[in-house]
Amino acid sequence: MRIRQLITIAAMSAMTILGACSYDDSVLDGRIDKLESRVTILESTCTQLNSDVKSLQEIVKALESGDYVTGLVQTSDGSRKGWTISFAKASPVTIWDGKDGESPVLAIRQDTDGKCYWTIDGEYALVDGKKVPASAEDGITPTMKVDGGRWFISYDEGKNWTYVGEAVASECKKFTSVTEDKDYVTITFAGGSTVRLSKKQPLTLTLSKTKSIPVAAGSTVRIKYTISGSDPSTELDVIADGGWKATMTRIDQATGTIDVNAPDPFTEGKVAVIASNASGETVVKFMTFREPEPKDPDEISILAIGNSFSVDAMQYLYGMLKELGYNKIRLGNLYIGGCTLETHAKNLDGDLPAYTYYTNTTGTWNTASATKASSAIESYDWDYITVQQASGYSGMPDSFDPYLSKVITAAQIGCPAAKICWHMTWAYQGNSTHSDFGKYQSSQSQMYSSILGAVHEKVESNSAIKGIIPCGTAVQNMRTSYIGDNVTRDGYHMSYSTGRYLTALTWARFFTGKDISGLTYVPSGYTFTKNQIAAAKEAVDNAIANPWEVTESSYGKKDPNYVSNTELREVLRAARYNPDRFDEYPYRTTRMAYYYSSSKASISNALPSPSTLLCAENGSTASNLKQFAATGIFTEEDLPVGTVIVLKEGYAFRPEGWTGLNTLNASADRPVNQASPQITVIDSEWWAKFNYRAFNLSKSGVSAPTETEMDEICKCIAIFIPRQTK
Repeated sequence: MRIRQLITIAAMSAMTILGACSYDDSVLDGRIDKLESRVTILESTCTQLNSDVKSLQEIVKALESGDYVTGLVQTSDGSRKGWTISFAKASPVTIWDGKDGESPVLAIRQDTDGKCYWTIDGEYALVDGKKVPASAEDGITPTMKVDGGRWFISYDEGKNWTYVGEAVASECKKFTSVTEDKDYVTITFAGGSTVRLSKKQPLTLTLSKTKSIPVAAGSTVRIKYTISGSDPSTELDVIADGGWKATMTRIDQATGTIDVNAPDPFTEGKVAVIASNASGETVVKFMTFREPEPKDPDEISILAIGNSFSVDAMQYLYGMLKELGYNKIRLGNLYIGGCTLETHAKNLDGDLPAYTYYTNTTGTWNTASATKASSAIESYDWDYITVQQASGYSGMPDSFDPYLSKVITAAQIGCPAAKICWHMTWAYQGNSTHSDFGKYQSSQSQMYSSILGAVHEKVESNSAIKGIIPCGTAVQNMRTSYIGDNVTRDGYHMSYSTGRYLTALTWARFFTGKDISGLTYVPSGYTFTKNQIAAAKEAVDNAIANPWEVTESSYGKKDPNYVSNTELREVLRAARYNPDRFDEYPYRTTRMAYYYSSSKASISNALPSPSTLLCAENGSTASNLKQFAATGIFTEEDLPVGTVIVLKEGYAFRPEGWTGLNTLNASADRPVNQASPQITVIDSEWWAKFNYRAFNLSKSGVSAPTETEMDEICKCIAIFIPRQTK
């Protein structure tokens, strides 16, 4: 309610009490007008004072951040004058003067410690005997109000108020002068405080981390520094004490890195960084360090700076780590499809929100879009951060420079305690149609060899990289098993079961160092045979033990545990063949799988190769998978002319064939099913149309075989190879 209303109501109440009498309100109106005018001025003054606080804080922020003035322009709003100060970085700030009056003069003063504090009427504002800071980092924002005709100020957002003077209905003159010369803009407040703002960029030194930096004894952390206001004469020195060592690397005039090595055993110490120039400006910054907090033995955290190949490698990792005894697991993957080291380096340098960020702390992957890599790196004290090259460039060492070093530096700066590891990716499937396969003459062996060469040349020699995850070798090892060259789903990405299981197992074995022989975890939704799992574990163990060359699998296409089929050997004898002149080929089979050499219709993700085995792990959605088993793929060297194939009565087999592993057959050229009883003798005509053959196996008339029936399907044929005679 306004003052006039209050006074009028009071006057009318008095008339009622006193009875009827004459009342002249002209005198009262004059008094009310003067009172309302006074209150309006006080309200306006109070509002302006609180607005001035924000402007002064912007000036303090510019002063303390090393910003500098680029322009000073006097302005006016008709009733008062002001000055607009423009800065190199911050937005312009306008400060307004008042008229001569008796309102409190709220101002700032830079003390001898270089920090700014609030003043009232030229004296430092005090709370509990201490000056009230106005700095950008830990400053307090005061608030003014008028209450009962008196000025009050609060330093705690209005919880407590301090009396600072009687409220006089007049504006307050805030500034004695605002002047500039060639070097400074000087603001002199009415209370006598003075602030000088530089018109040239001052010498400033910024370190990426300064306090309580975690570093293990004997380890090295990398700190980034940035110098503003430097010139060619600017010098930078690093001084370490207490057994600490520090080495500076200058990138350009304004930026560089400092590698700090902690003594072993760990001792207290600090590192001073000193910047100085010919003008006599000197800036000193100190860094302090601590030993990392000991982590629980059941805790592990891994962040990948990667692409789809890191998605493949990490997809099933959580479940494996959980079974290996880790209860606090944090996985992160900074993903851009096909991302190269060059793109990673540019994104990190520009601090761009370019990533899809996958995280997993519960067994379920979550997704965040438009994420900065720096945010993910700095979000946690990661145990490990992995780096990799895009698959097509993984065997090209020239594509690593200078980007690998830039990515490593960014990771070290963002998370100093993390161990940086290299994810060695894999060569493409032999019949891959990937556009980058041509860089390696479309040769899997050449691509694998090139990957090893690039890792030797650019990664193994890099002291910042603490380990190499040998997925590329694990994959090659697996390809020597009966699974063959069927661990990808599209010629380069890992298949959803065997491939991803294999690469996740490699990561689990590498990061934990634990025995994986007893690991039982398998991802849900896919079928794994005992031999698949055993072959994968063997491939991983061999890759960890010998990461630089392929180790032949003991689970090759010739099954070492194959038991001679005595029943079919007798069928061979009955057909007047002498079994002693043949060696029985110990082939392997894959359950619930078959080949379809003239169609890709059953493959949900459009595999490029008709010779790819159709099974759930390779993305097939065919409803009739369960009634078939399939052998591996054979060449004429495996099954030479004269080989005899004996089929068990009541079963059928289809001898699929291809001229090339990625060549689709015409429907008319697809070999037909052959039913029992049947003996097939391989002759030159059998190989005339095809260079590769494989067998689909089934039981006649059975569409949903039991486990026992599937066992019989897997051994419904015997292959007899004629012995070589001297």
